[in-house]
Amino acid sequence: RLERNSIGKYIIPSIAAVPTYSTSPNPRYRAVDPLFGSIGSVPVTKSALELKPSEYGRLALSGAVCTVLVRTALNPLELIKTKQQLKNDKELLDFAQKRAKKAKKTMDEAQQNNTRTDDATNPQAERGELKIGSVDLILSLVELRGPLALFQSADITFLASLMFGSFGFGATELFRRSFTIVFFNEGGTGTNSEVILLLAATVATIITSFFASPFELLRVRSMGLVDAKKWTEVLRE
Repeated sequence: RLERNSIGKYIIPSIAAVPTYSTSPNPRYRAVDPLFGSIGSVPVTKSALELKPSEYGRLALSGAVCTVLVRTALNPLELIKTKQQLKNDKELLDFAQKRAKKAKKTMDEAQQNNTRTDDATNPQAERGELKIGSVDLILSLVELRGPLALFQSADITFLASLMFGSFGFGATELFRRSFTIVFFNEGGTGTNSEVILLLAATVATIITSFFASPFELLRVRSMGLVDAKKWTEVLRE
């Protein structure tokens, strides 16, 4: 039988009441909001559609710093890859060959039983040539010219990274908000926001590549040189 309680609602006394919400046992969150905890104190906000100059500056700076750090760390690998493809650094390649042959001779002396088999089955061994890997070339370059030789063209890499990072990060967010205003007055959600982000990233990448391509060309040319030169000298050539 229905009965009316003190607050004017009808209840069935024989059925236990189901609580509409439960409080958090943690006093920290219960003190903020009994239902949602600390999240309850944060109001629902709409994503900003206008990009302020200070916000763009922070995005460009963070993108530039990240890109410079990553590409500088990868500079030795790109340098070795370029030298392996061009094969114009005869001094380095000869030194690496001598180093590899010396290591092979030491290993052959320890395994004399396998020496004849290796020479008979390896065409490069018959011609006196050994395959030089990336790690061997890196170690040879460090031993021949010092650790700083791994960062040849690091100055141009720095300039190119500034262009890629600052324009790439900042322009992506700028175009994302601009396209949101143009195509969706209330802001894109769900699939719309993903499409806008992909479109913004595409446009930003095209523009960034256009402005950064001269620096990238200088970087590749600098890495292809046998002797390291400053970016101003590479530009004059």
